[in-house]
Order: sequence, then C-alpha cells, then structure tokens
Amino acid sequence: MSSYGKPNEDFRLCTDSAWAFMDGITRPSYPDWGAWMAARLAAQSVTHGFSIRCESWEDAEARVRCAFEHANNSVKVLNERRGASSPDYSSGEDFCGTVGCVLWVPAGCAFAVCGWIGDCLVFHLPHDGEPQLLTRNQLAEWNAAYHDVFFGGESIGEDSLGSENMRRLAWQREYVRNRCDAHLPDGTSIEGFGALTGEPNALDFVEVQCVPIALGDRFVLASDAIRVLENDGGEESLLSVLAALRALSRKEMVDQLIHAIREADKAKGVRLDDVTVAVADMEDA
Repeated sequence: MSSYGKPNEDFRLCTDSAWAFMDGITRPSYPDWGAWMAARLAAQSVTHGFSIRCESWEDAEARVRCAFEHANNSVKVLNERRGASSPDYSSGEDFCGTVGCVLWVPAGCAFAVCGWIGDCLVFHLPHDGEPQLLTRNQLAEWNAAYHDVFFGGESIGEDSLGSENMRRLAWQREYVRNRCDAHLPDGTSIEGFGALTGEPNALDFVEVQCVPIALGDRFVLASDAIRVLENDGGEESLLSVLAALRALSRKEMVDQLIHAIREADKAKGVRLDDVTVAVADMEDA
C-alpha cells in the first residue's frame, strides 16, 4: 500500500528457506523509484547463498552478515549508475537506500537466523511459548531526540519540505545515519542507525540473532508501519496484538494486521505509510 501518489517503497521476497523484507528510504522528491529499486535489489541480493548447509550458529551468522554485504554492494552499484557518488545533503540530494531484515532457516538445522538493519521488525511466535521481538529499533534514540532539537518539541510531517525539516534530514543523513560517532548539532553523542546505502559503514549496523525453533513456530516480519498499533507499552505491546491473532492462518493474520494498522492510522490521524507484513510458519522444522 502507498500514499500521496508515491511508489510503494517496500519489497519482500521469499525462497524455500529465507524471507526478506526491505523498506526503501523515501527520497526528497517523488514519485522517485530509487527507494523501491534499492529495496528490490537489496532483497534479491540478501537471499542469495542461503542454499548451502551450515552446522553452527556462528557459521550462520557469518553468512547472514555476508548476505547484507552483498545487499549493500548492490545498492552501491545502483547509486553509482544514478550518479549519486557524493550527494550534497544540504540541497536535499541523497543516496538511494533501504533498511530491512531477513529470516533464514538453514536446511537441517533447528534454529533460525534473523538479521536486520534500521527499524523493521521480526517477531518469533513459538508454538508453545510467549511471543518475542527479535529486532531492535536502531532509530529509536534519534527519533526521540530530533523533534526537540529541530522543531522545539512540535510534531511535523515527515514529508514537509520546510527549511527546518530539510535541515533535520541533512543532519540525519550526514551525522547520524551509518555513523558510529553520531551526534546532535550541540555535540551531544547519540546512537546512530544503519541503512543500506552502499556506504561501507552501513555494515557496522547489521545485527544478527539466532533462535531455536520447533515445528509449529511462526515468524512475523513487518515494516515500521506496524508501530501505529503500539500503546503506552511501546514495542512490547505489539506482542499481545500478535498473540491474539496467533490461531489465524497466515493470510488471515496478514489481512487482520493490515486492517488494524490502517484503522489505527485513521484513528490517530497519522501519515499513511507503506505497509508490509509477511508470516512464515515452521512446518518442517
């Protein structure tokens, strides 16, 4: 789903053993297919090489990190072809880029590997246990800070082209995104976040987690649009939402979640975001 006439910048891809989802980063002006292309290329690249067997979590983690390196390189090539080798952030120019996640179940292994960068979400719903969130929102600290720093605490539309928002975007891209030494304009240190832009520092932000799995387990991959369902409990409150839908089929669960997200968008009056939800059941774990 998309809004404002812009392309849907989400892209998901499933293979026999892997599920990938990428959320392309909106560029300053659209319609612009750069974000969608970055998401597509990254998803296609990140799922390569998962057909080879592995014997350990360490081996699996290394392969997932290598897969993200391939994905980042594919975005680098895209940017080079578009002539975006050194963008002028202050003018609104930027690299094409994407955040995203991948879930891989190595053949013959009783574990799954989850890798991510940015703010996408992956949930594990064990057949006989409590749901858990596997990913971490790398943008949380920056998102909590920039409203005060750039807008005096006032809310502002993400798509606003006002001078202060352009200043915020320029700072985010040059001093926070893919920066281990991220900081605010006053010099205060802040946690940076990652995005696959082709920049080598992006790989410093790839996170990987391995979890044991069993027959009947379910995983849910979702774009950050699902956060509109959060209540005062934050991300943890999403676990109860998923638990309530656990008995549904994959399609029913996806349909119910997307419907709930859109209803919450309307109720809260927030900007409509592209929504992607993928559900994977461990039927042969």
